[in-house]
Amino acid sequence: MASIARTPLGTYKVRWRDPDGRARAKTCESKTSADRLRRRAAEAEEQGVRLELREELPAVLEVAFRDVVRDWRRTKAESSVHTYAYHLAVAHSWMVERLRSVPRLDDLNRSLLFDLHHHLHRDRGAGLTWSAGVVRTLHQAWIRLYDSELHGPATPRPPLQLELPQAPGRPVQAPTWAQVDAAIREIRGVRAPWHRQAGILMRYTGLRVGQVVRLTWADLDLDQAVLVVRGELGKSHQERRGRAVPISPHLVDELAGWGVREGPLFPPTLVLPHARRTKAATDWQDVANSLRVAIRRAWAASGAPAALWSQRPDHAFRKAFRTELLSRGAAPHAIDALLGHSGRSAGDVVYTDAWGLDQALRTAVALIPAVGQGGVVALRQVPR
Repeated sequence: MASIARTPLGTYKVRWRDPDGRARAKTCESKTSADRLRRRAAEAEEQGVRLELREELPAVLEVAFRDVVRDWRRTKAESSVHTYAYHLAVAHSWMVERLRSVPRLDDLNRSLLFDLHHHLHRDRGAGLTWSAGVVRTLHQAWIRLYDSELHGPATPRPPLQLELPQAPGRPVQAPTWAQVDAAIREIRGVRAPWHRQAGILMRYTGLRVGQVVRLTWADLDLDQAVLVVRGELGKSHQERRGRAVPISPHLVDELAGWGVREGPLFPPTLVLPHARRTKAATDWQDVANSLRVAIRRAWAASGAPAALWSQRPDHAFRKAFRTELLSRGAAPHAIDALLGHSGRSAGDVVYTDAWGLDQALRTAVALIPAVGQGGVVALRQVPR
């Protein structure tokens, strides 16, 4: 008997059997279309004939990608999903141009993945790391479609592994707090005032750009000197559990002078000064991109060596946070808890009693100097 089941993605899957006993299924976008298909399948079963669908062709790839992105939103951070969706859009656009037709699931093959990598790196001049990232996102989407059978058995089997060229690794160099302070001073002269405030928050907390721009005043308790990093702001599985961490007394003093304490710290309605014409940000991604531009320009203007910020200028704040606290004697597992890491010290974080961990965290944040007091060496005198 034909049946309907609602999927975790909000779609509807209709299942039935042909006269020869073969199981068949089809995903419908709406309950109405699913009911219509179930009735047709039930009539075909009663008559003992095979149900012939007009849409026996494999699913359109754009629709399949949309389903995968919707599924990823249940388990992955929003910032990651935003990046993956962009990767899939790049891949789909290239496939349309290459095939000169609407790409479908059966157009996926192993050689297509390597051709896409060659096009991005050689033809478009993209870096090896970014090109490989786009191809791997497409590969993961393909695996998800195959495993979940979102669009029936039409999805070809994906390759188990991909061996793509990788960019040579570069040694990681962390800036000092003196260099971070110099970059923050340049933010004031380069971008809007709120950019500098966001940079100060990143310096004191080690948060990422995408996390800082989505903070609200409700996440901060200045009386208790505690910051709540909500699970939806997390990037890794460890971070998506959420965490409450103490903040530096210097940051509490800074936040006390920021005005009205309600709503988002950095509302999306901020005017983006880097746009050619006045434009109000519509979501936090616009605000985050504006902040990344500001940080990159500030690092360059501060005279810091390019090795400190050429890859991910916003991550330089996190590297400084960890390296400087380690050099001042902070407990490694406390630094991991502050940064939301789940590395070697993850076991220490999980199995340390709450009181002991809280003391270690407060000891660590107390070691963070105030902005402008990170060092006495002038940054522009640092040799390149």
